Amino acid sequence: MKFYHSMLTIFILFHLKDNLWSEQVGPVTSNSSKEDTNQSSLANEQYGGLEKIRLFDGSELTGRLIKLDKNQNLHWENKAVSDPINFKFKSVSNISFNRLSKSKIRPELKSLRLYLRNGDKLRCRFKKLTDNHFFIETGFSNSLKIPLFAVRKIEFLPSTHLTLYDSSFGLENWKKSNSKSWTYQDGDLVSVFSGSVGTKLSTKEALEIEFKAEWERSFYLALRIFSDSDGSSYGNIGYHLSFSNNRLNLQVNKRKKGRIIRETLGSTMVNDMMENKKATFRILAHRQKKEFLIFIDNKMIARWKDSTQDFQPDQNGILFINQGGNSYIRLKEVNISGWDGTFFPSEEKENNATKRSNYLVFNNGDSTPVSSITGKEQSFSASTKRGSFTIPLNRIRHIIFESTEQELLETETTEQLLLSQSLGQISFRLNSITKQNLFGVHPFFGDFTLNLNNCRQLNCNQHLLRRIKYLEGLKDVQEALHMQKPDIALSILGQLPFDQRSWYWKRLSFLAEGMQSQELLSFTPHPEKGLLSTSFAGNSQTILSTSNEGEYTLWDGHAKLASGIFTSGKVNPSEMGRFSNEEQQAVQITHPFWLGETEITQAQFAAIIPPEKNNPNDRNSSLPMICNWFDAQRFCEKLNELEDTPPGYSWRLPTEAEWERACRADSTGPFCFSKTEDFTQDEVLQQKHLSKYGWFIQNASGEVHPVKQKLPNAFGLYDMHGNVWEWCLDATANEKSELLKNRIPGSINPYSQKGDWRILRGGCYDLDFTRCRSAYRGANSPATVNGDRGFRIALGPAQYQEHNTTVPKDVLQVINLEKYQLKLKPISPKTFLMGSPSQLTAPQAITSSSGDQLITGSKSGHFGVTDFSGQPIKKIADLNSSISSLCSSHDNQFIIAGCQNGNVHLFGNKPVTLIRSFKDHNFPVTNIAISPKNERFATTGLDGTINSYSLPSLKQEWKIFAKDHNASFDSLEYNLLGNKLLTSGIGSIPKLFYAETGIPIQLKEFPYLQIIKSRFLPNGEAFASVTRTGKLIFTESNRGLVYKIVRLNIDKVIDFSFSPFGEKIIVSNEDGFCSIRKTPINNTITIKTDQNNLVFSPDYFFALANKTEPITKKLSEFLDKQGYPNQPPSISKSYKISPDGKLILTTLDGSLRLWCATTENWITTLGDKFASPFIECSFSADGFNIISKVKSNEELIYLSQEKKYSDNN
Repeated sequence: MKFYHSMLTIFILFHLKDNLWSEQVGPVTSNSSKEDTNQSSLANEQYGGLEKIRLFDGSELTGRLIKLDKNQNLHWENKAVSDPINFKFKSVSNISFNRLSKSKIRPELKSLRLYLRNGDKLRCRFKKLTDNHFFIETGFSNSLKIPLFAVRKIEFLPSTHLTLYDSSFGLENWKKSNSKSWTYQDGDLVSVFSGSVGTKLSTKEALEIEFKAEWERSFYLALRIFSDSDGSSYGNIGYHLSFSNNRLNLQVNKRKKGRIIRETLGSTMVNDMMENKKATFRILAHRQKKEFLIFIDNKMIARWKDSTQDFQPDQNGILFINQGGNSYIRLKEVNISGWDGTFFPSEEKENNATKRSNYLVFNNGDSTPVSSITGKEQSFSASTKRGSFTIPLNRIRHIIFESTEQELLETETTEQLLLSQSLGQISFRLNSITKQNLFGVHPFFGDFTLNLNNCRQLNCNQHLLRRIKYLEGLKDVQEALHMQKPDIALSILGQLPFDQRSWYWKRLSFLAEGMQSQELLSFTPHPEKGLLSTSFAGNSQTILSTSNEGEYTLWDGHAKLASGIFTSGKVNPSEMGRFSNEEQQAVQITHPFWLGETEITQAQFAAIIPPEKNNPNDRNSSLPMICNWFDAQRFCEKLNELEDTPPGYSWRLPTEAEWERACRADSTGPFCFSKTEDFTQDEVLQQKHLSKYGWFIQNASGEVHPVKQKLPNAFGLYDMHGNVWEWCLDATANEKSELLKNRIPGSINPYSQKGDWRILRGGCYDLDFTRCRSAYRGANSPATVNGDRGFRIALGPAQYQEHNTTVPKDVLQVINLEKYQLKLKPISPKTFLMGSPSQLTAPQAITSSSGDQLITGSKSGHFGVTDFSGQPIKKIADLNSSISSLCSSHDNQFIIAGCQNGNVHLFGNKPVTLIRSFKDHNFPVTNIAISPKNERFATTGLDGTINSYSLPSLKQEWKIFAKDHNASFDSLEYNLLGNKLLTSGIGSIPKLFYAETGIPIQLKEFPYLQIIKSRFLPNGEAFASVTRTGKLIFTESNRGLVYKIVRLNIDKVIDFSFSPFGEKIIVSNEDGFCSIRKTPINNTITIKTDQNNLVFSPDYFFALANKTEPITKKLSEFLDKQGYPNQPPSISKSYKISPDGKLILTTLDGSLRLWCATTENWITTLGDKFASPFIECSFSADGFNIISKVKSNEELIYLSQEKKYSDNN
């Protein structure tokens, strides 16, 4: 359609010989048309004034309607041109009529208010109610017969009920507080400026005020009811009901002793109203009772009563006030009614009607459910649980009809008509219009003819607006899915109207459901002993769990099938107070360095940097210097100016790795001179041990202590634990979990410069002993002091860059700078384990791939097997080191064990015998993987290496280092074909390598942090990664495209795995919680190969945020550019209409594109040209699938339900 954007353009076009308003219909020039035009002069008695037509582009034109012809061209006359103007009707937004009613509607024809289920409202007279139909008489179409299932509610109005104002009245007899405040536009009250509009109403005891409001930005509307103002001012006395965005407030303004007093009667919040920027309002006010009911969107929001005795309203003013400055407010369908007050809702709320039965409400407020009700003229017959009764009509207030499952008529309405004289509104399908009459089809009472004198406004092409709004909703759904928010997407989808839904609605629902994971079972397998691991045992029903105290249990749901002990003692001797950012890694320090034997004291600091006046530190004290990171850096820089260093060395802060190397002094436990197994979880023992070497909250009495008051560690360093935090050279982000990103096992001289914060180590005097451990990692802003931050000086490679140093490693001596009272201890180079132990290196118990064999590795190195029959574990070999990794081949032919000492042992499984042992790791082995076809296996460990070996020769094929790939390799897994190896590590992004060569596969940058583990999907080439915060991230393995994220709502995740065929996932966390879930729907496309094989695949293309757009987003223009200018290629294999007629599918340009048949708008591109362009498309007969074909002869079937496809489609 073509739109014209200004009145200037319109008037220019009027004077052109060729009529451009319609491409197919020329100007009406016949004599009859001219006669009609002459007869429709502006002085015609049937008109009250000019009528107006408005187009969707905002253009407007006054004049007179002539007709709507069978070709859907609207003929219009305007006195500025001699010939009628023709509009394509689908470009018309609305028509405002200005006809004079031939007669006033009799009051009895407005005695009933009828609410239909499609939103229509009618004022009419009741004639008869049967079991199936409702009969009424109207003021516009005589008698109507309406099916009862279409009726939602009937409301009998009192005989004194009178329409005091409706929008068709205009603003005659209304006054404004200023000329800019309110205007009357197409039957609506519109305000863009603060001020009031109002009038004096006839005196009525009860008022009902109804309107629909739309607004922009803010909503500051107020009503004055029973006011002393006629609209020319705000007035003084009356009730003031105000809406301030979500806040609703009612106050009474009254005169007392010559003063105006304002009292608040009620206030409440209206949630969510501001999101939609529109709402429907109904306000009931009773003068004598001084009671007010406020309904918003058919829901009662407030019921307030003025209980004061010193004011009785006696005025009749009604005002609408814009209180929001220049905010835009539009009030539509304003209707004000009044009556004598006898009909007014009782204290019981109106919304107590049940959906399961008809409900009858009496004038006195009583109500009752009825199983059936019929009526005629002045009485009703109702059946209730108490019997059958005859009830006079004048006792009934309203009847609410139950919601039925019966579908409404499928006829789609296209127009909405607002009737004059407050007769209501109807939605219908328009057939034609003449100068006098309108012809249409209503979904409930069928064909009708309506005289235009009864019409106030015709809102045209509502089906187009509904469709456009629906398509906008689909765009919001697409955006939510691209933001990985399926819950929001499903919520939006659920709100979209049923009659608009089509294949793409089903498709988006299917994709959204695929981003969720239904929990099937959850439990805590070892609530008292702590959970070590969980995995599926050979099938999707049986689960093997192990505990931190060496217990294994086989489960079927909550039922325990077998249990036993696979190792004695504490399996996972994690340190008390351990944090996840302490994950162990081998670190190599290649150079000797020196570290101050104590923290820098105040006296030492003053010897290098003279004290400033009023500095709180005592410069003669042996207390540690309290300072921020910048002060510590300033001290180092000054010392470099004063004292020479060996070539390539400088005075500086220690790196984090250097600090931990020095703190541990070759110990492996939480503190110096300790091993983890020495303490287990004994809090008293640990505090007693730490008290010998450091100050902490249990022994420091809440204050910092002088240095060297405790014993030194094995390197002669004092106060490495507690007293004050010690600044390190490394930087980190301001989220300490980011410290995991720096974990790269096998790193050489690690040092981080990324981030705004700086590392702190050692704990301090006012912290628990667990925060003073060697492995505990802290961080803070470098400008922070807090009374507990200090530092110690180091001598190491300058700025921590690689240099040629001349320091002989065998002549390391203490450095003593006596004039500054500084003494530094030498630390020799070494590779050591930084961090604290976790389940990565804990003893293991697994099942064979068939699930009928338990394979165990104990803390003492005993390798054994059992068959779950109750027999004890059979010891096969003593491997002389705690077994930290086990793996069984897919065919149960091989078992491989890895140990904490770095040794790897290969066993045959038929029978279980040791084949060979070898060692290529210097630290604990963390994971082993065997390829599906037993071609090779790979091992990884805390030393940061992966070793690949061929089977059965055991020849090492390749070796790679984590430091070369900026990653950690804690876990390994082969894909189904065995040609790719997936690696993942705690805090590291997943990496892919070619299994045969170890060459990395280049993937897109992985954008997510805190990854715990990655695993291949058992039935596909994609892999999934889980984060500590419970995100399950699906990635395709060719390019690394993240195509789906599922939020599991589980925190502190430590592991996950798939069932053997991938239909379930098991997830466990630090708290011992285990969740078995349905694997999210992953295969949303079926690919039918040229050999007729079916392959299931995710919709990777949907994951792309930017779809390839067509050359134009309008279907007719698109077809024109593809060589079909006049009509669509209806018989083409590249152009198909959906079975419901709502969608069009094309492959004309090589891409699979979806269009809206109603609006011709492009909806989405389902598939791009890929390597082979699309050449055919169709919808399945049942409408569930889209079937497309590419030039390479493959079919792509786009599903809207899980695997709902067969060759019959």
